Amino acid sequence: MVASFAVISYYTVVSGWVIHFIVQGVAGHFTGASAHPEMIIDHLLSRGYLQILLASVHLIITTSIVARGIQNGIERSAKIFMPILFVIMCFLVIHSLFLPGATDALRFLFYPDFSKLTGNAIIEALGHALFTLSLGFGAMIAYGSYLKTEVHLPSEAVFVTGIDTLLSLCAGVLIFPIVFTAHVDSGTGPALLFKTMPVLFGQLPLGYWVGIAFFVCLYFAALSASVALFEGLVAYLVDQRKFRRPTAAYTVAGISFLLALISALSGSLFKNVRVGERGVLELIDQVIINWTLPVVTLGILLYVGYKVPEEEKKMSFVDQKSLVSVRLYPTWSAAIKYLAPGLIVLAFLFQFFIGFIKGA
Repeated sequence: MVASFAVISYYTVVSGWVIHFIVQGVAGHFTGASAHPEMIIDHLLSRGYLQILLASVHLIITTSIVARGIQNGIERSAKIFMPILFVIMCFLVIHSLFLPGATDALRFLFYPDFSKLTGNAIIEALGHALFTLSLGFGAMIAYGSYLKTEVHLPSEAVFVTGIDTLLSLCAGVLIFPIVFTAHVDSGTGPALLFKTMPVLFGQLPLGYWVGIAFFVCLYFAALSASVALFEGLVAYLVDQRKFRRPTAAYTVAGISFLLALISALSGSLFKNVRVGERGVLELIDQVIINWTLPVVTLGILLYVGYKVPEEEKKMSFVDQKSLVSVRLYPTWSAAIKYLAPGLIVLAFLFQFFIGFIKGA
């Protein structure tokens, strides 16, 4: 619950940024290198009231979907817009690979340089994997509970993980050639996407329409993620606290709005509040990704590994029609009990060790 609200506290604000860029695209502000997209995002970040307004719009849309149930709303929309997003992404990836900075970007992304490997990088990689797979804040648990009994969970998990990895790699190959071509700082943080994509759209034939389509599809992706976050929280209030679904959705929305105020005002009212080089929003992002999700996931792993009855786990994992699943069960069980928790603990210890060495 805490992890879900923590993620929503800033994800709602970032989703509002997408709405803002849809409006900017419609207004024709992506017009080549002269567009200066960094000015658009900097202008937005410095105006807390505008971010609060955009976050409120996103919360209203999300709440209206979850309050009515998601099957006839978000699922139908996702079936239309997610394939469109994938097609647009493939087109943009191909275009990015022909940009002048593509070679440097691919070297930056894929050429190993272990001298730059830090404890923080490892924990961030772990957090990224958990975040993009919606692990550690109940979304997968809620959605998994809605699957039909005949669905084989391990097969679905492999499929989801594979698609997620592919899309993450495509996103990197799409964005970083633009970063290196436009000479944008790759350490910009959450705002990096909004500083790079308009540069590309301004250079494309039909870039006006492609830019609008991209941010519209991106918003539907953000909306799907927000609905997943909301659904985990609403499901808890409905199942455990006996709330009516609309009441539960409005309650989650109200708490989310109050928490989102902190992130929305990070570039204005709280702009001088910094920890090292990080502002409030970047700090929230780091705490959630680097600490909250791994800790919650570790707790879930230990609970499933040692508290859930063995027969119940076998029933969910093993498909009696598949000999492979029978043979894989002991490996999966060992991974849940020992391997995955051990890797998370090692990631924390490595981060602490590297930090201690640098401090010394």
